[in-house]
Amino acid sequence: MRSSHHAGRTQRPVRSRKRLLAIASTVVALGLALVGCSSGGSPSGGATDEKATITLWDWVDSSKAIALFEKSHPNITVKLDLVTAGAPTYAKMFAAIKAGNAPDVGLVELNTLPQFIGTGGLLDLSKYGANDIKSDFLPWAWNQVSNAGGVYALPLSASPIGYHFNDDLLRQYGITTPPATYDELLQDAIAYHEKNPNGYLVDVPPTANYMALLTWQAGGRLFHADGNKWEVGFTSPQSKQVADYLQQLVDAKAVFTEAAYETPWYQALNSGQLASFVGPQWADALLASQVASQSGKFRVATAPQWTTGKQVDGQEGGGSLAVFKDTKHPQAAYEFVKWMLTDPQAQSLNYQSGYGWPTTKSGAKIPDLDQSVPYFGGQNPQQIYQASNDATDQSWQWGPNYSTVTTDFNDLLAKALSGQTTIWQAFQQEQTKELGRLKAAGIDAVSANE
Repeated sequence: MRSSHHAGRTQRPVRSRKRLLAIASTVVALGLALVGCSSGGSPSGGATDEKATITLWDWVDSSKAIALFEKSHPNITVKLDLVTAGAPTYAKMFAAIKAGNAPDVGLVELNTLPQFIGTGGLLDLSKYGANDIKSDFLPWAWNQVSNAGGVYALPLSASPIGYHFNDDLLRQYGITTPPATYDELLQDAIAYHEKNPNGYLVDVPPTANYMALLTWQAGGRLFHADGNKWEVGFTSPQSKQVADYLQQLVDAKAVFTEAAYETPWYQALNSGQLASFVGPQWADALLASQVASQSGKFRVATAPQWTTGKQVDGQEGGGSLAVFKDTKHPQAAYEFVKWMLTDPQAQSLNYQSGYGWPTTKSGAKIPDLDQSVPYFGGQNPQQIYQASNDATDQSWQWGPNYSTVTTDFNDLLAKALSGQTTIWQAFQQEQTKELGRLKAAGIDAVSANE
C-alpha cells in the first residue's frame, strides 16, 4: 500500500533505521509463530445487537464509508483516528499491544501483517465467522491473512501490476508493441538505449519491494512458513533468475537506477529520460499528479512475463483491516471490518478514498474501476489490472520481519547497482543476514534450498 495517500502501495523504506530495527527485533523476540490468538470476547458468527463504540486507526480518510456503516448499524459507532502512514503508526501499535490498549481495528499492510500475527495481538476472526466469507475474496489475498485455519485480518486492498509506458517515446525509437516477456524487455531496453544514449526504456530501482515483485512473478518465495519454521528463499532458483536478468540490464548500462516514486524518478519521467516501468495500479494517480507533462502519452499494458503465453503476476503492496485481540467489542469490530470489505457501496467508497484495487471478487465489478483515464489517452486499463489480480501467484508469503529486510536489502541493492557488488551477491548477502537475524531471535529458520 502507498503510505501517504493510497492503501495499495507498500511503504517506503523507513528513514529511522535504528528505530525500525528495534521494533522488528522486539516483535521477533515475541515468537513470531503463526498461531491462533485467543479472542477478547465470546465467539459468534452472527450480527451483534450490542451498543458499541470502536476505534479505527487508519491513514486513509474512510469517513464516508464509516458514515454509511453507522447509518445501517445504528448500535455501532466508529471513531476514526487518522494516523501517520506505515512505520510510525506500527511502532505505536506494537507498543499498544504490549500495554493492552491497542485500538479495536487498524489498517495494516499485508507485508507487515506477519509481524503483528507474531505478537499474538490480533484477533482470530475465524471464531467470528470469517471463514464463511472466504469465497468472497481472491485466493491469493485470502492466503495473505490466514494460517492454519486462523484468520487474522481481512484483505482490504490489492496492488495489481502493469507495464506503464510512454507510447510516444517507444514509437519514436522503434518499439511499436509493448514487450510481452522479460526477455523482450531486455532486448528492447538495450536497443532503445543504443538509439537514445541519453534515455532509458526501463528502470531497476534499488528496492526490496521491486525484487520481491519480480520474484513473486517468477513463482519464487522469499519466505515460507511451515508450522513454526520459516524457510528463507533469497537464494532460490527464481531469485537467481531475477538477479541474473537484472544484472544483464545493469551491465549493459541500459537502465535507470534511481529509487522509484522519488523526485529524481519523477523528473526522469517528466523529461523523457525514462520511458517506462513495471509497477502497480496505484502508480496511475502518481503519474497524473507528478508527471503531468506527459499526460495523454502514457499507456498501460500487461506486465512482462517470465514464460511466453503464461500470465503469472505478483503484487506491489496491499493492505488489510485487522481487529486487535484486546478489543472489548470483538463482534462489533468484526462486523464493521466485514461490512467495509464486502458491502457494494463500501467497496466503491473505499476505492474513491484511495484504498486501492479491491480484493473481493464482487469488488471487481464496481463502476469506479471501469473508466477511461485521460492521462492514458482515454484508455480504460480496468481489464489489465483485473487480469493481473486474477493471475497473481497464490503461494507468496511475507516474512516475519519484512520491514527490517527492506531496510537492509535496499542498502545491499544500492551497492550492487553502483557496481560495488552484483545483484545476485545482494540476494546472497540478504539470505545470510536474514537467517542470522531469525536464528538469533530464537526462531527456527532454514534456507529454502536445504
